[in-house]
Amino acid sequence: MRQSERAGSMTRSTLRIVWLLTNSSDGGTALSRPYAHSRKNWRPGPTAAGRFERRGAPAPIANGADLEAAWHHPAATAVTRKRIIRVVLREVVAHVEGDQIHLLLHWQGGDHTRLTVRKNRRGQTRWSVEPETVELIRACARLMPDKAIAGLPNRAGKRTGRSNGWSQSRVRGFRNTHGIAVYRDGEWAERGEVTLTEAARMLNLSPAKVLRQIRAGIIPAQQYCKGAPWVIKRRNIEDSHLIEHAGPCLNASSNPEQKTFVFQ
Repeated sequence: MRQSERAGSMTRSTLRIVWLLTNSSDGGTALSRPYAHSRKNWRPGPTAAGRFERRGAPAPIANGADLEAAWHHPAATAVTRKRIIRVVLREVVAHVEGDQIHLLLHWQGGDHTRLTVRKNRRGQTRWSVEPETVELIRACARLMPDKAIAGLPNRAGKRTGRSNGWSQSRVRGFRNTHGIAVYRDGEWAERGEVTLTEAARMLNLSPAKVLRQIRAGIIPAQQYCKGAPWVIKRRNIEDSHLIEHAGPCLNASSNPEQKTFVFQ
């Protein structure tokens, strides 16, 4: 079969689907029956979508409402819509400029439509996570292990590329894919940083009071996001002026077994 004959056969089959979706009395369920596409069981109706020539180019679809109804019909599948597009769309011209793709769509009948879409970067797919999530995991990988990292994006409502929740194994796989090193014990000390609990011990204060001092701006500290650990420079804690300004520790209870809850 020649290429023109194959194209004509495909177009006639698509017009047949349009007619079945818009004119069938059973709501389009005939498409699911084996004989729905058979030539001997198909009878074209009075609509323009059902009229085609047996030879040569098919007659154009004059009634646009039939095409729209076929596109949004509950029985229409992705395959059906692809075949409809092949009928109504004549040519697509693409031109790449930087990170954008300019498309010019030539429709049957002479109309044109211009579209501009953003070009995917290398390694970026529809399963990619948001850039904010990448930076969150990259920053937290220097502060805590994978098991602790998984809770931060979950609480922030950030999902994986496949809309799943984060777990230790998914964080580990994400790090390996993006070349992020695993957390090591002793990283804080190498950078000259201490946690809130360590700062409280150095200042002889309760963690809750150190947190109040941080929020008051007395103790310089940084927190990447809500729920992440506070990062305090050791040199700031060892400052004698800061130690005098912080004051002595006031225990909340005389019971030495009493523990203090610190909400970061």
